[in-house]
Order: sequence, then C-alpha cells, then structure tokens
Amino acid sequence: EYEVTVDRPIDQATCKKIAEGFMMDGSMTKPLVCKKVASTRAQVILTEGKNRQIRRMFQQSGYTVKEL
Repeated sequence: EYEVTVDRPIDQATCKKIAEGFMMDGSMTKPLVCKKVASTRAQVILTEGKNRQIRRMFQQSGYTVKEL
C-alpha cells in the first residue's frame, strides 16, 4: 500500500486507467486499487510488485512522481 504525490492534479479517469493495469515489460500488470486522496495525491494498493511499477504507470499517464 503506497501514497503517491505527483507534480499536478490527478483526475479520476487517470486513477481508473491505472487501476485497470498497464502494459509493462511485455505483459499486462494485474489490476490494482487507486484512490484519489487529495488533488495531487493518490493511494495505490498493488496486487503484484514489478520494478518501479507505480512510478512507471504514472509516468506513462503523463505525471512525475514527487514522493512515494
């Protein structure tokens, strides 16, 4: 379970997209839980832990992770 702070406000569509999973290292990540906690913060609960998974998912969505 992680709390992520990013460089700009997170919208609900982005959280939903991240929760569904991403293509990473040639395979899809498992679905996870992503809840918006504040304007630039989200709570992420992983069901698997790929290398730098949270940072890479937010980066693919156009965000820079400031704190994890």
